[in-house]
Amino acid sequence: MKKIFLKKVFFYCFVFCCLALPTKDLQSSEIKTNLKEKRLIKINNNYSFKYEFVKNPKIGTVVLKITAFNKKGIQTGNLDFIANYDMPAMRGSHTFFNKKFKKNKNNIYLLPVNFVMRGVWEVNIVVKESNRSIFSGVFMVKI
Repeated sequence: MKKIFLKKVFFYCFVFCCLALPTKDLQSSEIKTNLKEKRLIKINNNYSFKYEFVKNPKIGTVVLKITAFNKKGIQTGNLDFIANYDMPAMRGSHTFFNKKFKKNKNNIYLLPVNFVMRGVWEVNIVVKESNRSIFSGVFMVKI
């Protein structure tokens, strides 16, 4: 019985560690930090985006909204946005992995983010085009 339990614990620890690693398409030096809310963030020469919370973040579920633009400044829906978020002070205790943003009919990306307690939260946004990571950035939120 103990062996089975230990195997399961080892398996879940292994899976957790693998999911926490950045994608192989991006090097850690390419991860942009300290992204600013409601400001245009350049992804590459072809795309940029803005993010904002629909309401002030607080304990509970808050919707994170992203609007993507092409190089001409026209709103686009060609990308996939994925979020990972956690509390750095309690890394692994409240981790949410690979939450994919849903796109509405106006090409706005939405994701309900569940902040389960007060403190500082780290949100990592990964942008993919054709299943290839083209951007990764991090911002902090104080609840």
